Amino acid sequence: MAAFEAWRDYLPALVIDGAEKHPEALVPELANLAGDEQSGIVAASGEYPPIFINRYGIDRARMTALFGDRLDEALALLANYAGDNAYAVRAADAARAWIDERRDSAPQRTEQPTAPDEAES
Repeated sequence: MAAFEAWRDYLPALVIDGAEKHPEALVPELANLAGDEQSGIVAASGEYPPIFINRYGIDRARMTALFGDRLDEALALLANYAGDNAYAVRAADAARAWIDERRDSAPQRTEQPTAPDEAES
């Protein structure tokens, strides 16, 4: 994963900023980049849409290494994709699931009671 971490200096900006401006071109590429080894296997028919052999899964270690503190932005692009590219569409559910897991496991902020104003005492 160290090799992927070296890309973190430039890759997130290229992919995320590009996908925001040109989602039909870059969100499918982001989905392919995010997918685990089994996700990209298709039947050898050459037809579109492809017939995917396996379920789609995100390679979480690779995505974390590549996108670092911009991971949530990359996941949001996948989760919110509104186009019809078969490669990108199948990534949306996996991205939403991981977003939900991240949100549910994030430390909950509790509001601290405010101290009474000393001027009022």
